[in-house]
Amino acid sequence: MFMPGAEVSGIFADMSSPASPASDPMHARRQRIAGWALALCASLAVSVATLPLREIIDPANIAMLFLLVVFFVALRLGRGPAVLTACANVVLLDYVVVPPHFGFIPTDVQYVITLAVMLTVGLVTAQLTEGLRRQAALNAGQERETRSLYGLACELAGSSSVDQVHGALAAYSARHGHRMALHVGGEPASAPPGSAYPLGEADAPLGTLYVEGEAGSAAEPAEEARLRAVASLLTTALERVRYVQLAQESQVEISAERLRNSVLAALSHDLRTPMTVLIGLADSLHSSREPLPPGARDTALALLRQARALGGLLSNVLDMVRLQTGKTRLRRQWNLFDDVISASLRLLRPQLSDHPVKVRLAPGLPLVEFDAGLLERVLCNLIDNAAKYSPPGAPIEISTHVDETGRRACIEVCDRGEGFPERKLGRLFELFERGNPESAVPGMGLGLAICHRIVAAHGGEIEIRNRPDGGACVKVLLPLGTPPAVAEE
Repeated sequence: MFMPGAEVSGIFADMSSPASPASDPMHARRQRIAGWALALCASLAVSVATLPLREIIDPANIAMLFLLVVFFVALRLGRGPAVLTACANVVLLDYVVVPPHFGFIPTDVQYVITLAVMLTVGLVTAQLTEGLRRQAALNAGQERETRSLYGLACELAGSSSVDQVHGALAAYSARHGHRMALHVGGEPASAPPGSAYPLGEADAPLGTLYVEGEAGSAAEPAEEARLRAVASLLTTALERVRYVQLAQESQVEISAERLRNSVLAALSHDLRTPMTVLIGLADSLHSSREPLPPGARDTALALLRQARALGGLLSNVLDMVRLQTGKTRLRRQWNLFDDVISASLRLLRPQLSDHPVKVRLAPGLPLVEFDAGLLERVLCNLIDNAAKYSPPGAPIEISTHVDETGRRACIEVCDRGEGFPERKLGRLFELFERGNPESAVPGMGLGLAICHRIVAAHGGEIEIRNRPDGGACVKVLLPLGTPPAVAEE
């Protein structure tokens, strides 16, 4: 798995090829001597070949054959041997072909011009031919490099894991005789000596490509450009691998979420009917007109409370399944917060028997468009949580107001309990996330998640905070909109 900050590979693969004979100084020197000797032999050979022609063809025309030899020597052996050939050709042409034969002083001045022009043309030809040869070699090298980079790009394009990226880099290193290391994540504990090429953005690095070499030595411009191209290809490959892994993880999470919702929906539907019957029986037993044995009334009351608590959990599960599957449709109407708060307090009267409730309603609060049933569900969850996590006798405060922007209406529920764990403030709206997983208070961690999704469906926000003097507050913010005009009676 692609894990930023973890070193996947920091070991060099020794891909360097053994020293070739061309890298031996003695061998190179022998090759140079052989080239010069071959150049002299070519001059001697053309001189011998033109001996039968000096009585038939004009010396100026024979000079063209000597220039042709200079061209071929420059093409095959390089500039130095070609210059030697040009000089030797002038001497041999003067000595063998130009009258008087086997003498160095021409009998005609025009031959001096011929020899001078021949020397000049030979030197220029050697220079131009050497330039063409070098350019051809450079173009061939660039073509090989382009093909090699194309091969690396093709191998990286098919890589779906970091290991495959390492394999493609190792194959490229083997072809070029380099020792490279790819480090994925942050900086390694000990960086190998040589050049380092960061991969990715500076604020979010994917890794580093290390090319072993002498510390502080600068690479040639062409080599530097090639290594940067390799680093760019590796960056693209690592980004693609990361996105592929993120997509796979997201797909697994989506499948798991669907399976979990299906299981929850099946269980909650199957348990809802017997739970409704159980609540009804417990209520009938507690409300029985016939006198119950001593202690039985308290047992019936405890049974009724536990049954109602379990029924609330099942209702939360059903609400979450509906919200997750998109089967809940909003029935928006223009309502007052006062009505929803009153309805919620009536429903929660048994749970609030040990807690005094203080309600502060802002005067002149306008109508707000919302689904009264769903917002009542939100308030019931918030008030019930405040009652469950507050000590007996602690007050619960409910207030309404318009926020400082003047564009949102707010309902805030505050308690005097232990408050939310600071380390979990950013995760309490997630499914099955509880402030204290080991709490004795029954719950599944669905209440705040349901509230968050209902409020978000209304285009609003929900915020949580801890009070400085103890306790927690949850604020629901809904957009005000433009309420309809109400005619006075």
